Amino acid sequence: MPTTVTPPATQTQYDTAGLQLSFVLADLRLALMDQLDTMPDMGEPIDMSGMSSLTTRMPVIDGIGYAQRMTASVDEVTLNAADSYTLDYTSASVAQYDLAYTQSIQNQVISAPGVVMTLDQLKAMLPMNLVKTLRYLYCTTGGTISAVTVGSAALALDADDMYDLAAQINLRLGAAALGIPTATLDPAQFNAVRNAFRSEPAFVQNLAAFQKIQGVQNGQRYGDILGLGFDIQVTDDVAQSGGAHLGFCVSPGAIRRVKADPSRAQIPAAARPMFMPEYGVVVYETFSGLGSATLGFQAVGFLGSALTPASSSLQILVTSLV
Repeated sequence: MPTTVTPPATQTQYDTAGLQLSFVLADLRLALMDQLDTMPDMGEPIDMSGMSSLTTRMPVIDGIGYAQRMTASVDEVTLNAADSYTLDYTSASVAQYDLAYTQSIQNQVISAPGVVMTLDQLKAMLPMNLVKTLRYLYCTTGGTISAVTVGSAALALDADDMYDLAAQINLRLGAAALGIPTATLDPAQFNAVRNAFRSEPAFVQNLAAFQKIQGVQNGQRYGDILGLGFDIQVTDDVAQSGGAHLGFCVSPGAIRRVKADPSRAQIPAAARPMFMPEYGVVVYETFSGLGSATLGFQAVGFLGSALTPASSSLQILVTSLV
């Protein structure tokens, strides 16, 4: 006969069995995996744990392999002088970020059902908070690109700028091997581009292509919507400077995620810490001191993003007037 298992019936039993903490932790992990799946490819994260510094160097070597050809000998007995190669690096930094919510016991007691978010409901939304933070860091780092620039800070994006972007991608040796590039644009930039293609003969005469771009609804990412060899993703986290949007186009992994393992911290067990070292985040409960009746939770993340050297990735700034 099948065995019937009676689940714990009280909060005390859940806590004693250690079930509630594991369930919440599993839910957060699964939600983070699902939410981060919508993020651009940032490659393997750079782990800053135990580095004794908030900043480290990512090295790269140039002037070897396909970047360097052999030279014809001077004559049959004299060879050329030894060649050199270039050691380059870029910096990766991690910083501490946090988010906390509190709720008074009185608020929990007298609030009408469904009117106030509970602490558990707010905690369940932490994956979205983390994705929002990572997207901000991703766009802030992308706005610092200086290797190649298309567009103008004084003009709106147009079809010519998109063709220039495609041309710059094609000029980048080995770009195809790096993966399909993704252009990250502000909604205003994307709307300007979509409006510009209304008068492009190639699109006007191709009803399917015209409908494809003009029929786009609000969304996050579009696969090669212009047919020019790069994807487009739209977010309002794109950085601005002096009234201009700093969009950008990069190959997968050109912007790396940086994190540090929070499980090295010795947080008291009474705070019920939940460590997620693969994301650099720890969540723990907070309790008010004497004279106050407030409960809450604190989320702390050790996060960052870093731009890889331009010699090893595709990096193009796409700037335009707001």
